[in-house]
Amino acid sequence: NLLSDQDFGLLHPYLTNATLAESVLDVLLDDVLNRPNSLKLPALLEVARSHQHPKAAEAKDFLELFLEEDYGDDWDKWQAQVQEWLKNNPD
Repeated sequence: NLLSDQDFGLLHPYLTNATLAESVLDVLLDDVLNRPNSLKLPALLEVARSHQHPKAAEAKDFLELFLEEDYGDDWDKWQAQVQEWLKNNPD
């Protein structure tokens, strides 16, 4: 991990920045995958819902693995299911 979980908030804006080089976003996405689910899933959701983000499809694929469902572009449904999953699967 590039930072501790407590300091992840400092890294989060870079992960969601669609204008960064894809190689940098690869490193940031790898980092978020090593985080507790309470940090990981919301971050993946934020990336996935940003269609211009180079890692949107990859982030959505990871969400599908956790939630075992594809909600298409219904981001309210994705958000609700992430919250429900986190409630049922605490860190």
